[in-house]
Amino acid sequence: MRVKVLSLILIFMVLIGCNGPESTTGYIQVKDKSYDNGKYYLTVVNPYENRPEILNLKTEKNVWNLAIIGEIYFATYENKSTLSEIEYPDKTSEEEK
Repeated sequence: MRVKVLSLILIFMVLIGCNGPESTTGYIQVKDKSYDNGKYYLTVVNPYENRPEILNLKTEKNVWNLAIIGEIYFATYENKSTLSEIEYPDKTSEEEK
C-alpha cells in the first residue's frame, strides 16, 4: 500500500515539474512596438532563422521605450510571450572576453 501511494506521489511530482515555463534564449530583431490596455509589446523575429516565427512579447515600459525597431538584440523570453532579458549582442561578446 505504501509503495502505491509513494508511486502516485512520485508520478504526480514529475507531471507537475514538466509544466513549468519554457525559456528560450537567442537573437531577436524588433519589428514593431505596440501598447494595449496598459501593457507594452514588442513584435520580434529571429533574423537568423530560415522561417522566422513572429512573436509578440510582453515587456516593461522602460524596455519598450529603449527598444529600437530594426535593431538586433540577444534576449531571453518565456513561453513565447514574455520578455525576461534583453541586451545588445556586442555587450554579450564583450563580457565573454
